[in-house]
Amino acid sequence: MRIKLLKSVLIYAVVAGTLSGCASQSQDNENWWHGNENISYLTPKSTEKVKFAQPGEVVNVVDMTSQEYEMQVKKRYFSASGKDCLEAQTTQEALVICEYSENRWGISRSFSQFTNEGALQ
Repeated sequence: MRIKLLKSVLIYAVVAGTLSGCASQSQDNENWWHGNENISYLTPKSTEKVKFAQPGEVVNVVDMTSQEYEMQVKKRYFSASGKDCLEAQTTQEALVICEYSENRWGISRSFSQFTNEGALQ
């Protein structure tokens, strides 16, 4: 009986430790995915270019940190939240550009880059 009790306590301790570790990891990932640090907001001039860019067009834009991007617009769409967005491709990476508020557009890396890196083929 005493051994069963000891096993139960040990199992509960391991499960509780694992769950608390997962909870803190999940919170870190949530901050990474949803935090503003993953968005490079565009300058007002670049915002105007992106607003009207059409698929196939090559656009040069600059973000607020003076990072320059030359990208080809692949497609325009509305996100699930109803925001105007477009997919674009630079020579090195796929990007997503969305309107986050009136006249405030931002660039983030394409989610497909994260899912394809670890995908099983």
